[in-house]
Amino acid sequence: MKPFELVPFGRLTYIVRFLSLEQNREDILWLHRWATVLREQDNGHFETVLVSHLDVNLVLKKPMNQAELENIIENALEQFAHQAPEGPKVLWEIPACFEPDFAPDLYDYFEGDYDKAASYIKDFTDQSLFVYFFGFLPGFAYLGGLLPELQMPRKDHPRLEVPKGALGVGGSYAAVYPQKSPGGWQLIGQTPFIFFDIRRKSPFFLQPGELVRFMAIDVKEYGTLVEAYEAAPFLPKKIEM
Repeated sequence: MKPFELVPFGRLTYIVRFLSLEQNREDILWLHRWATVLREQDNGHFETVLVSHLDVNLVLKKPMNQAELENIIENALEQFAHQAPEGPKVLWEIPACFEPDFAPDLYDYFEGDYDKAASYIKDFTDQSLFVYFFGFLPGFAYLGGLLPELQMPRKDHPRLEVPKGALGVGGSYAAVYPQKSPGGWQLIGQTPFIFFDIRRKSPFFLQPGELVRFMAIDVKEYGTLVEAYEAAPFLPKKIEM
């Protein structure tokens, strides 16, 4: 059983904060699977059970004694204790263009040093990230596992408009903006794939714990994929592992 603290956040909301979890794929899988168990065992107590970072947010349907809520959480933990979380055996390959017009912050960050930018792109595309949790916008997947040397601070002054498909880095996370919106992350590339698109049979295709790898493409290939996607939206390459 993983120790936790229950933090009230308003009359009907509590945060279940697990003290021993770390920002790695195994622990994040554990957290999502436990939250699923809690939802399945719910007897009408919860309006929402939502994973965020290393916490689970609970929204109650009606006020509940905190001791009673802690007992429900402990029972779910006991029943889940022997279920080893196996990660989804899926890798998504996402093409992205990292050339200057598509990566304004990358080249500014390295003060126009193209060699350093190229080294960053190589290291970024060499590693696989994992789906951590969702938030901010529909289809905005926080991708964890970013190596420390590839992390970038968020911008001091957010943009009022970030294009859909923009690939950004903010602290220890990477993400693709699923639609045009404000945003404060460093923009390092652009993908022709839209992460949330109601025109597709599966508007959003990622699941927690799945792996994502970005593949560098040039401007010509980017344009070809944009035209093909706009003609008939499709999903990126999925590899069963």
